[in-house]
Amino acid sequence: MGEPSSQAGHRAVDHTGDVAIELWAPTEPALLCEAARATVALMTEAAPGATDHAGGGGRARVLLDTLDREDRLVQWVNEVIFLAVSEGLLVAGADIDIDDRGDGGVVSAELRLSPLPPSGLDTELKSATYHDLRVERGDDGWYRARVVIDV
Repeated sequence: MGEPSSQAGHRAVDHTGDVAIELWAPTEPALLCEAARATVALMTEAAPGATDHAGGGGRARVLLDTLDREDRLVQWVNEVIFLAVSEGLLVAGADIDIDDRGDGGVVSAELRLSPLPPSGLDTELKSATYHDLRVERGDDGWYRARVVIDV
């Protein structure tokens, strides 16, 4: 996976018939924020950071009941995709809390949303998958993940 710097980050990786995203961040909530940023960038072909503003789309609250870290990442990315494809809204930022119970957990997020640009989505993503999915916390405390998205 990509080496972490002092900032969270992501990169798209070629994957047969799909796209894979590698992510890294200092905390799990930051990892989920980075996953949203990467997913929106893929859908809009935006430069990294171009979607970090909140503008005109309002706010929404999301609750996800998850089985583990991997399930949290898949459900989260799928929520980001759903909002864009079905509601015409891009996740521009999020305040995320995770109640990790060991045998699962709840993600509670307050989303800042932006409307789709007039040109719409450049790439329509279908859904995040469990294929080749990894979420790990390294000895350095950083979270690293890989998620494959069906296009």
